[in-house]
Amino acid sequence: MFQYYLNELNDPFLATERICSRFDVYYNKEILETIIASCQPNVMITSYIGRVSVSEHKTKCYDDYLNEKQATQTEQQRILNEETSEYEAEIVERGKLKWGLTLDADDYIYLDNEFADWNARCAVDGKTRESLVREICVLRLLQNKALLAGDIETYSKLSAQLQKTLTTAELTPKQESDAKRASEKPMGVMIEMFENDRPIPEPAKEWEDVDGIQRLIRVFFIGHLCKMLGIKNKYSAEYEDFMAEYSAVVPDDIDDDSEDIYDYLMEHGFSDSEPDDEEGEHEDAD
Repeated sequence: MFQYYLNELNDPFLATERICSRFDVYYNKEILETIIASCQPNVMITSYIGRVSVSEHKTKCYDDYLNEKQATQTEQQRILNEETSEYEAEIVERGKLKWGLTLDADDYIYLDNEFADWNARCAVDGKTRESLVREICVLRLLQNKALLAGDIETYSKLSAQLQKTLTTAELTPKQESDAKRASEKPMGVMIEMFENDRPIPEPAKEWEDVDGIQRLIRVFFIGHLCKMLGIKNKYSAEYEDFMAEYSAVVPDDIDDDSEDIYDYLMEHGFSDSEPDDEEGEHEDAD
């Protein structure tokens, strides 16, 4: 039978408890834990019954286990109720100081959450607006209670008062939209604000035009264009300085001999032998 319940429930504790209920045997979880740690499953139930029969629990039956279980649950519930009561008492005490009203703990929790939501969505700045937002939270709480009670007349009066309070606090949807549009600034103004507050720093030395692309654009685009158009500025001067490194210039102080040599070479070309040597060879041949 124990093996059957073990297969069905897949839990030795539940299977043993079921056997104890069938045979009116006292069930003790602590004793069963020691049995499970030291015995094989096929002798587990026999070892447990033998242990219970010779221990201080031998005069107890399954009803004693049920009574102890009920007493334990009652004690746990009592402790939980005490802890809950203490927690609620703390909430009520803080709520009275914060809201100045005598309400239940759930009401104070609702008010705190509602105020936190308003504070997260709107700018609750200044004591006056904070007082108005607190009033809005209280009106919302009273609205919910009136609605749950079916008191439509009270609900309508509270709705009218809530609308007035929202208008006074400048928290109506229209007022919020107008305030948001008034606070919007053009992109250029925003950039100027950011630059004045925290300007963009200069790049590190190792990141300043690593591949020289800026200089190439200045020299071969801007500088070259200025040179072509006859514009004299720093870009055309930089272009001329750059090109001067790779340009060949004919010197102005070339003498006449150099000019004669140049003209001769251009007319006769270059030869490996001298003209005098060639004339001597012809005379010998004659």
